Amino acid sequence: MKRTSSSHPRKYSKVTPTRRIFLDLLMRYANLTTNDFYRLIPRECAGTPDADQRRQDSHERTIRQALKTFAEQGFLVRRRWFDDERTDTPFPAVMSVYSLSKEGLLLARLKGIGNGNGKHAEDSSRRNESVGHELGITRFHLAIDALPRKMVWRQTDLRRTVNPDALFEIIDPDGKSAYYYFLEIEKSKQGHYTDGESGLIKKLKRYSAYQGSEACRRDWKHFNRFRVTVVVQNEARRRNLLHQLAEKVPTRMVWITTQALCQTDISGKIFLAPKDHETATHGFLDP
Repeated sequence: MKRTSSSHPRKYSKVTPTRRIFLDLLMRYANLTTNDFYRLIPRECAGTPDADQRRQDSHERTIRQALKTFAEQGFLVRRRWFDDERTDTPFPAVMSVYSLSKEGLLLARLKGIGNGNGKHAEDSSRRNESVGHELGITRFHLAIDALPRKMVWRQTDLRRTVNPDALFEIIDPDGKSAYYYFLEIEKSKQGHYTDGESGLIKKLKRYSAYQGSEACRRDWKHFNRFRVTVVVQNEARRRNLLHQLAEKVPTRMVWITTQALCQTDISGKIFLAPKDHETATHGFLDP
């Protein structure tokens, strides 16, 4: 299949209502599994439980086929992800993860879908660890979208003095106060150890030096005070990280939580900070 030009997507660029939804969701969340599309794309209820289940099955088949066709035409990239963190079975869960291709991103922009700041799959490695990390960012983004606050999310053009996984702003109901957060999703395997410190510890030290600095104001224009939200895989890892940071970066600006808490209680006091983790908890809705 040939390109019509270097600045226009392939000739099969008709955007049906379903494809527009796909483009809109992937411009917003960057990476989604098939199950995410099932949950995010609404359907009509049929009434009786049996009829409702048949309608749900049909709904899911329609989504799968539409995703498959759109990917075959070059607008989506489909990657396989093996969830090797599962504990309920010796076998990893295998999921299909969809992202925009370069042509899909161009098509969305040409059709005025999203804010123009989407990502395409070629922005990152295709390794299983990288896909899992990208899905961790998506899981967090989906969770905080449920907060009863206006939220502004940014996941592109982030490389400055620091290079976060995302930057987001939560605005109070009065519209007068805004809080800025950098997001760091813990990778499944910590690397880049020097002098006994992981890459994450060293990065959090850089954030601490960045707080309130002229460099931060120069990089982002609108703020130089922020918090860093760190999401780790489980409670044992959180406690280990807090113990290390209490000695090396004893601050309240770093908020640490777990993947499970983000999924079940994002509006609660689910964060601990190195400086006061034994006596205080923190949350996005704190006054």
